[in-house]
Amino acid sequence: MQRTWHFSYLVKKFCRKNSIDFLDLEDILRALKLRKILKNDELRKLIEDIEERDFTIIKSKGEILEDHNTDS
Repeated sequence: MQRTWHFSYLVKKFCRKNSIDFLDLEDILRALKLRKILKNDELRKLIEDIEERDFTIIKSKGEILEDHNTDS
């Protein structure tokens, strides 16, 4: 687990240093909600599936799933 996080951190750092745009998983999940591609319950299920299958924790899932006057 530690290596994956460290690798991800290094990739993001490299991209920022070299002015390369990137999206991480949390950005993609937010976009799915903001663009109303997935409803809140669908997004919650997707996050649960990702966490279970990839043995990972999406730290900002609570923030992503918060209702900001979007149709859920």
